Amino acid sequence: MEEISQIGFTSRFGFPVYGPRQYVTCGYQDNLGFGFNTALGVKVANPGRAVVPCPAMADFCSACRNSRPRFKHRINLVTIVFNNRSFGNVRRDQFDQYGGRLLGADLVNPDFLKLAESFGALACAPRPRRSQGALERALKRRSAGRDRGTGRAGQ
Repeated sequence: MEEISQIGFTSRFGFPVYGPRQYVTCGYQDNLGFGFNTALGVKVANPGRAVVPCPAMADFCSACRNSRPRFKHRINLVTIVFNNRSFGNVRRDQFDQYGGRLLGADLVNPDFLKLAESFGALACAPRPRRSQGALERALKRRSAGRDRGTGRAGQ
């Protein structure tokens, strides 16, 4: 599931897809917040499949208000949030095209672990080298049905 972000753009050519309907995209419409919101619907339509949106933090923050239905309806969704602390593409364009004069590109973030905990989600913030293991553990937990939208943030 891609987003309008540098990680989303990279996934268009770098994410391995082995069959039809395994990669959901907004195409080149590039809607902020598309991935997480759409992932909720994709997960409801495919409860037995892993659905993993990978939003940058600006995308996720624009969509996280939709976390309430995720827990109310026990939508079991593993989400990876990339905390790049900015509208990365906007920042790059302003830096390159306007001599480094930045306006509204850098963002202040919530504490994502506390945000997850406030919704009763399990969360972790692994170092990049440990990300694959954390994702594998989350997907195993998801497939075992243990994450039902309750619990607390932790390692």
